[in-house]
Amino acid sequence: MNKARVVIVEDEALIADHIEELLLEASFDVVGVFDHAEAVFDFFATQTADIVLLDINLNGSLDGVDIAHQLNKTAAIPIVFLTSNVDKRTIDRVKLTTPAGFVTKPFTREEIVSNLEIVLYKWGLNAKPVAEELPGSFMVKDKNVLIKVAFGEILFAEAMDNYAIIYLSDKKYIL
Repeated sequence: MNKARVVIVEDEALIADHIEELLLEASFDVVGVFDHAEAVFDFFATQTADIVLLDINLNGSLDGVDIAHQLNKTAAIPIVFLTSNVDKRTIDRVKLTTPAGFVTKPFTREEIVSNLEIVLYKWGLNAKPVAEELPGSFMVKDKNVLIKVAFGEILFAEAMDNYAIIYLSDKKYIL
């Protein structure tokens, strides 16, 4: 199995280095370590990862919750929050991003690694995505697996805010 590609977003350099080290020891592939939103968005404009480990309090005008909302619009990627903020207001904001996980600081190696492993398992990253698009169809991401949907299979589509729902006879996909 390939190593899971992780992006770490943490503005405290010592903590970011510590997380990177423990993830590398646990056989994850850390593909980026960032301390502010713009760097995260620049990364995802040209590259991908399998999971994001995201602090809430960050340098710059956008915090981790803001980043999560933006990533939810542009990249289908699980986000695990990492924070010492567990007040009701913060938790309520985080819930609106539908996070894949939540780890509180201070954390242990086991808490980080087990959280990431469970999230990756749930997102089905062991499945092999289909690489090419076929004529008369398009690809949708379902649990991080690309599925071919033929135009003729679509019963109807519904637009909702930042999402669209494609209805088939036996399934629906939220895009």
